Amino acid sequence: MINGNNILIYATTAGQTEVVAACRSLSLQVGTELIEIASPTSGQWREYLAGRNDWSLSVGWLVSQYSDIDKVLLAAQTVTIRVLGRNQSLGLTGSAIVQTARVDSNVGVLANGSFAFKGSGPLTKETATAT
Repeated sequence: MINGNNILIYATTAGQTEVVAACRSLSLQVGTELIEIASPTSGQWREYLAGRNDWSLSVGWLVSQYSDIDKVLLAAQTVTIRVLGRNQSLGLTGSAIVQTARVDSNVGVLANGSFAFKGSGPLTKETATAT
C-alpha cells in the first residue's frame, strides 16, 4: 500500500532539480483521442481507433515555508516532472508545462497550494534515483 504523502514531485528548470511538492494529493490522468472510422461491416455502430495519447497531473501540497510561495512563478514554464516514491527507486518522468500554480492561505489553517501540469510528450517509466 502507498500513502499520498510518499509521493514526491520533482521539477527540473534551467538544469536545476528540486522537490516542487511533497504531495498532499495527486491526480494523474493518461488518455487517448479516439478516431472514428467507417467500416463496411459496422452498419449503424461506430468504430474507433486509438489516436494520440496525452497526460496531465494535478498536485496538492502543503506550503512548508514562506519561500515556497514563489513557486507560483513556475506557471507557463516547461519543466521535467518526476513522480517518485520517497525511496526514489521507481517512478514516472516526462516534460510538462505548468498550467496553473496556486497558493491558498487562510487564517487558522495551514497554507497549501496546487499545481496543474499538462504533459508535453511521453510520460515514461524510470528506475533511476532522483538528484
